[in-house]
Formats: sequence, C-alpha cells, structure tokens
Amino acid sequence: MGASSSEKPVTARRIVVPIAACLFVTGCATVPTGPSVLVLPGTAKNFEQFQADDAVCRQWALQQTGTTPNEAGATSTVTGAAVGTAVGAGLGAAIGAAAGSPAARTATSPAMPYRITSSGRELIPKAFGIPAEFPQAQLVTPRQVVFKSEDGHEIHGQLFAPKKNERGPALIFTHGGPVRQMMLGFHYMQYYHNAYAQNQYLASKGYTVLSVNYRLGIMYGRAFREPPNSVWRGASEYQDVVAGAKFLQTIDNVDPQRIGLWGGSYGGFLTAMGLARNSDIFKAGVDFHGVHDWADFLPMWAENPDNAPDVKEARALAFKSSPVASVATWRSPVLLIHGDDDRNVPFQQTTDLVEKLRTQNVAFEELIMPDEIHDLLRWSDWVRAYRATGDFFDRKLAASAKPQ
Repeated sequence: MGASSSEKPVTARRIVVPIAACLFVTGCATVPTGPSVLVLPGTAKNFEQFQADDAVCRQWALQQTGTTPNEAGATSTVTGAAVGTAVGAGLGAAIGAAAGSPAARTATSPAMPYRITSSGRELIPKAFGIPAEFPQAQLVTPRQVVFKSEDGHEIHGQLFAPKKNERGPALIFTHGGPVRQMMLGFHYMQYYHNAYAQNQYLASKGYTVLSVNYRLGIMYGRAFREPPNSVWRGASEYQDVVAGAKFLQTIDNVDPQRIGLWGGSYGGFLTAMGLARNSDIFKAGVDFHGVHDWADFLPMWAENPDNAPDVKEARALAFKSSPVASVATWRSPVLLIHGDDDRNVPFQQTTDLVEKLRTQNVAFEELIMPDEIHDLLRWSDWVRAYRATGDFFDRKLAASAKPQ
C-alpha cells in the first residue's frame, strides 16, 4: 500500500470541490490548483483490500481517540483513516475536518486532506480546504435509529430529518458492497462519502432519509455479515429494507404513501427488489448500476459451473432471488443510472431489465453515461447523476421543499 524508499515522490495537481457544495448551489467555484497529497480512502477494489483499509482506519481511531468508529452514535465526529498510500517522502493523508480532531470528519464537515510529517499532522493549505460556498450550516446531523426486521433481528440506520418539520415524502438508502457500514457522518470511502452528501441534499429538499445498515454489512458480527439464504441464495437481507420502510411509516412527518428508495451497485439491486416486490410500499426508485439477475453471475463465480450436479437448481434459485423474477408485480417508476463501461456490474444488467419493464408497461427513465465505469471516474458525472436523482424524486414523490 505504501511507497518504498526507492520510489520517486509523486507530484499531483488536482481540483478538490466537495460533491455536496455543487449539489446545493447552481454554480461551483473551483478551488485553485496546486500540488496536492490528497489520497481519499475507498480505493479498495476487492474485499481483502477493503478489510485491510478498514482495519487501518479503526486502528488509527483507537490510537488517536481511544475509541473505534463502530457506529459513532455518541460523538459528533467520525474518525477517519490514515491512508497507506504515500505520495512523497514522509507524506500521506489523514481524513479530517475544518474543526475538531485532525483525524476526524463530522456530520456536517466533509473529509479534508492533511499532511503527515515527523512532527505530527497539519491541514494542507486553505487553498485545498472547503470552498466558501459549502453549505455546512444547512446540513443536518443524522441520528442513529434501531428497528427490528421481520424475523426479530435488530437493524441499525442513520435518519436524516429535514430541518422543516413538515409532513412529506421519505426515502430509503441502501449502500453497495455489501460488506460496508454507513455511519453518522461523511464516510471514509469515496463512493459513500458522495452518497452521504446526496442524502444531505435530499434532506434539504424535504425528504426524510433513512440509510439502512442491512444484513451482509460489517461491524455487527459474522452472523450478521453472513446471514443464511442471502444474496443469490434467497435475498433474505431484503427483509431489512422492508423493515426500514415500515419504520419510516411510524414517523409522524412521513407520508406513508410517498416512500421511495435509492442505492448503487448492491444498493441498486435492493432498490430494484423493492420496486419489483413491493411497489405497494415503494412508490419510486433510483437504481445506480444495480444487479437485476443473479443467474447471469453464476458462471463468473466458478470454473466449469455447468459440471456441477445441481447447476439447474442453482440457476433457478439465483433467478428467483433477483428483481427480474418479480417484474410482473413491478408498478412504480424507476430511474436507471449506469455507465456503459461498467466492469463490476455489466451494462447488460440494465438493458435487459429495460426490455422487461417495457413489456410490463412500467414507467422508467434512463441516464446512461458513455465510457463511464462502475465508480464513475468523472466528478461531473457524480453531480449530474445526483441532481437527476433529486429531480426524479421531486417529480414522482413531490417534495414540498427546495434545496436550501
């Protein structure tokens, strides 16, 4: 992960503008360019690397604060990671905020780059700091909630409540991975750092947003991370998403007839599951590059799968555990967002679903990004996709508020 002493220092120039700043305002002022050692977490491309990065994050937290960011429910900051990628002699990056612990970010302050030296940590010059137009004062502090799933398991979530206490629509957010855990602040992984900003943006528009830490996620024990009959073997984790919606229905300022959901990758799969199986609950959804037919993935996961004695049964179970198996009961409108060069979830997962939705006369919209990959390389595509998400929900669920 780190650079060896024989490697030459890397000089990078990068414009750093938090996604949230450009969601809340019409135009984005750019930050002056210059040498940057910003190395954000979230570059892990496989489970093993993610585990290593996650362990570094939590060890750093223990050393700096004496606590680990398991749920961050009792503090105002979320401890960040000392990223192991070096970009020069003695340099690395820690995740910090404009105020508070140098190794932390808060519910309303995004991750900031720090320089690590032999004498300690220091914030990189203000030219790389939070833009002046960043709407920090307008962000909300989510609170931890706990509710029970249908089988009695306790599920944790983060509830973003709009500042205006008015009855209105609500949304479920489901993360990807699925070996992830969302927190009560800006996340240490780039993908979910952005998603947290989007949930803040949606809350500013009048939506009550519940981010669900469903089963298959981390930091709640192995039994939680590896539940039976999950993923393509039954999608048992989906019941936690339904439980989240039922929890939202108990909140006074939530209109139970205006609940939607959104998510990316595995969260896109769960979004499609919600719309396919429970259009009676979920009235609209935004599906970022989601999986729609697990049966298509089985050949990727094993050598010579056709030689397995139960291959026919496995494919049938995988299909049954997928959104496409319930497309006949899909009624709610959906916005499908996908890059056509996605190497994680094939673009065909979306094009095949579109044909099935068209046959069922289901209203759908598409935002297809040419030459984009799964994690979206272009900053402008993140902003474009997130703004399209807010606009779609406004049209389908009619939020009363406007961005602050």
